[in-house]
This record gives sequence, structure tokens and C-alpha cells, in this order.
Amino acid sequence: ALLMFSLDTETSGLVIHTNFGRLAHVTLRDANGNPHVTATTLADGAKGSFLGSLIPTFASSWRTNPHSVKYRSIGKGRVELVALSQDGILKVWETKEQSNSAFIGELDAHDLLVAALKSVPVLPATARNGIKFLDFAVIGPGTHDNPASGGSPMRMLLLLSVETSGRPQSIIMVDSELGGGSLVIRRIFPLSVYSPVSDLPARLLVPVQDHTVFIIHDQAVILAYLPPIDNRSEDDTTPSMPAFYQDVVRIRKERAGSITAYGAELPYSRAAKQGASSAVFYTRMSGVIRIQANPPEPRVSAEMPSAKSKIEQAIFFDPTNDSTLDLHDISSFPYSSKDLELAALSASRSILRTDTDFLPQTSPTMEQHLQARMSSQGT
Repeated sequence: ALLMFSLDTETSGLVIHTNFGRLAHVTLRDANGNPHVTATTLADGAKGSFLGSLIPTFASSWRTNPHSVKYRSIGKGRVELVALSQDGILKVWETKEQSNSAFIGELDAHDLLVAALKSVPVLPATARNGIKFLDFAVIGPGTHDNPASGGSPMRMLLLLSVETSGRPQSIIMVDSELGGGSLVIRRIFPLSVYSPVSDLPARLLVPVQDHTVFIIHDQAVILAYLPPIDNRSEDDTTPSMPAFYQDVVRIRKERAGSITAYGAELPYSRAAKQGASSAVFYTRMSGVIRIQANPPEPRVSAEMPSAKSKIEQAIFFDPTNDSTLDLHDISSFPYSSKDLELAALSASRSILRTDTDFLPQTSPTMEQHLQARMSSQGT
């Protein structure tokens, strides 16, 4: 068997995915803490105790291979594993550091998501095309205190690809909760600044809960700021589609090649957690790219960058139109010619008056100060 990917659960060993479509739990120590390697296939059938009423509701078929596997800690040496297939099959196991694993249950989320997307509506009511599940992230509580009653729900952010007749393919994020025998759809976030043109896999990074998430697809990194969830009643299960801020950064292939690896930067303090969401991306030809997203200012209510903001990005971060980041491509944004004209004039005035955060207010010499402004104006 070939190793497709591995996942380090930190407290209960490794999880590996083989080309046969199976998951295996690998532990590195025995019950006494001595080095000892044990591999156990995660089977579908042994009943666990985490989600309670989830168990009798689910069937236990292995219809498709797992496409994404994530975990959350539920106690000392205990981890809950969740596997998602491209067809929307969710499977849950509980594993321990002594290699004991228990199958919790299985849920087919495909039809539930299609119905939710039609109710918003993101999908036309008569749409017959299905959806493809690309990735997900566990963003809910990491512990639960009462497994017998079903424990705390698991909050998940699902990443979907939707394609209907006569429309370009689109990417949608779904904020949901798994637990108590069902999947509850809370919020739906359709992306409008990016449409995939290839079948390459898309991946989701969530460095900080209720902040900016990163979506990696082909030569693009999409940033989406998800607002904090509102305090709706538990009985209100109607999905909502709140406004949210989104942007896209494209990687120039001839300069950087492809994105080979990526990872979220975890905050080291509560202040950092509340202040920024950041991730690093390794490229084949240009090394490391680090993107940090700050929360939008309270007075800003836009759902995407202004035309002036995109022009300033190109002027100050891609002045030669030959850098690693392709900031000149704004084809996916709905700016009119008039919008771009007014934005260019506003950006020029800001440079002339040094009324911009991208130019220093003071310089060692007047010559350097004027040269910086002229260089920006000539871009």
C-alpha cells in the first residue's frame, strides 16, 4: 500500500491514509510509555460513545475514499477523528494513545447541503447538479464533559465546489455543527471574487476561529473574513447567508512556480489571537510567502477591497508587474471603468500629498522623498 497522507494528532499518535482508501491509526508508545509501534485499521462498526444518539441514526458503509481527515482533542490521550469524502460522507472515530479506537458513526451530508443551498438560495431550485466536498476544518470546542448525552457539538467549516448548467464553477463555505445525530447548517458563505478553472484540489486553512480563513487553489490564495456567529436560538436551524469580506491573491507561476506546502500560524497569546490571522505558503521557485490578515476596521462594511485598494496593492507591492504576487489581475472583481478611473485619480492624489500609509511621511532628504513619490506615480 502507498501512503497518501499522514496526520499527527499530537496526543494519540498518527493517522495515515493509504491508496486503498483506508485509514490506519499508528501509535508510537505502549501503555507504559515505552517505544512501541502499533498500526490499527480504523474499521466501521465498533460503536463508540461520543456523539450518543448519532450512532443508531447512521449506516456504516464505506462508499468512497476519505478526501480530508481532521481531528480534535477530547481529553488526555483521546482524540476524535473525522473523515470526509468528496461525496459528503462524514465518518467519526475516537482514538486513544494505547491504540484503542472506536467507530462513532457515519452521516451522508450531500442531500442536506443541497437542500440548504437551494433554500438560501445559492443553487437554483431546479438544479440537478450535485456538489463536491473539497475540504473542511474543525473549529468548535476541543473538549466535552458528558459523552453519554452526546457531548458538545462539533463546529465545522465545510468547503464545497458547486457547478450548475450554464454557470461557472463556484466555491462555497458552510459553517455547520455536527452532533446529536444530525448536521445543522448555520451559515453559508459563497465566494464571488474567485471561480476555479481547474480540477486541482482546494484546501482550507483556519488559523483563528471567527477571523480570516485562507483557501488555497491552483495559483491563488483566497482570503475570507468570517464574522463572529450571532447568538441565535438553538431551535432556529434556518441557514443564513451573512455579508463577509473577501479578497484573492494570485501567485505568478513563471516567478514562483506552484505552491508546494502551506500552514497556519498559530497565535501565541490572546492578544495575537484577537489581532491577526496569518499563514505561510512555500513555493517551488520563490521560497516562502507569508500573508497576514488583520480584522477589518469597524467603520468598513465592504464585502471586497475597493478599486483604490487594489490599485494601491499593484503600485506598492507589484510595481514592475513581475513579482511573485500577481496584483495586477483584478478580472474577478466587478469594478466598472468609471470605478477604476476615479480610483486611479484618488490614488494619484494620495501619493502627491503623501496621504497614504504606503509612503513614509518623512525621509532623510527631500530628494529621496520626491523620488519615492515619482516612482509610485510612474507605476
